[in-house]
Amino acid sequence: MCRPPATVDGGAAPPPLGKEFLAEAPRAVCAVVCGLYLALSCRGATHLRRIIADGHADPDALFRDFGALLALYGAETALAAAGGATTMYHWTRRNFLEHHLPLALVGGCMLACCGATQGRALVQHEEWCSLILLISFNEASAAFLILRPDPTLQAFRIGPNLLIQVSLLATELGSYARAMRAQRALRDPAMALPGILSQFLLAAAVVHVSYIGQIVASVRKRPPAEIDVAAKGLAVALALALTIFSAPPPSR
Repeated sequence: MCRPPATVDGGAAPPPLGKEFLAEAPRAVCAVVCGLYLALSCRGATHLRRIIADGHADPDALFRDFGALLALYGAETALAAAGGATTMYHWTRRNFLEHHLPLALVGGCMLACCGATQGRALVQHEEWCSLILLISFNEASAAFLILRPDPTLQAFRIGPNLLIQVSLLATELGSYARAMRAQRALRDPAMALPGILSQFLLAAAVVHVSYIGQIVASVRKRPPAEIDVAAKGLAVALALALTIFSAPPPSR
């Protein structure tokens, strides 16, 4: 079912990968995963535009879309853990256990709390949830790299990834602060568990500070040509972000 990592341009075999890297899932599976992530990314953009225009996203639609993302994370993690295959280019089991699994568990608990809190467990973090959906294009590109392992695309992804980490860090801190203020003001017992789950945002913020440092350190070691490609990737990501958020949201 699974195949070894694909060769790079010209058919030349790449250097052998370490044992920690998982075998790549079938191309058809990776293509489906890539498409699903792109669709979720578009949904995240829609939610963020709605928040900017109306002050809030549609809670029912956000619930469904965020649940779909968590289900995809869970399925990929199960495939990696049980099947030894990855839909993300050059990912290890540890990558899935550190990235996908914590969000699937905490996000799943957050969604489970929505019934007892009339959706407030999710709405209080709607910007963060919407941003997580929007940046699914990064996972889509990782799945696409299995289909076409292009070194230029790998360098291009550095710029958008840096923007993603900075945006996530700012959103996590802002969402956490707002949730804590609301919890102190309302003192609603039903929001006690969601308040505990909100602590996950602080842990995530620490992780993203580390990621930002790693990206900056990696860029400094790269040749000028790759740095130039990464800068172009950052410029394209910024331009797309401005386009998305300047366009009017779709009508309800």
